[in-house]
Amino acid sequence: MVSVQIEYKNGDKIQKQLNRTSGSLRKMIVKALKAMARQVKKTTKPLIPIRTGKSRKSIKTSVSRSKLTAYIGSNWYVMRFIESGTKNMSARRPIEKGVRAEEKYIRETINAAILDAIEEGARA
Repeated sequence: MVSVQIEYKNGDKIQKQLNRTSGSLRKMIVKALKAMARQVKKTTKPLIPIRTGKSRKSIKTSVSRSKLTAYIGSNWYVMRFIESGTKNMSARRPIEKGVRAEEKYIRETINAAILDAIEEGARA
């Protein structure tokens, strides 16, 4: 699978704290992750070159509730060549470009979800 990862400073500490959250708080964070993944997918698709359209259709998102992680990528083998290039074709990196274009949105969405989860937890 072709994928891109964004890391937070102190991400391990944040992840440990989030792993301790209750079911309703996790749902808030998962909802934010899904929204973020949909937005990145929407931004990424136009960046993918078209021949048959299969590359664009192959872009998928998923969210791991247990790891609180969003995945955006493709399992279609041709996307590996489009993303990473070959000896005869330079890398086009549409998934990476889509993630980078939405990086501010990603950070804002995740930060807001974390703060909401913390506030909700404090009220409980």
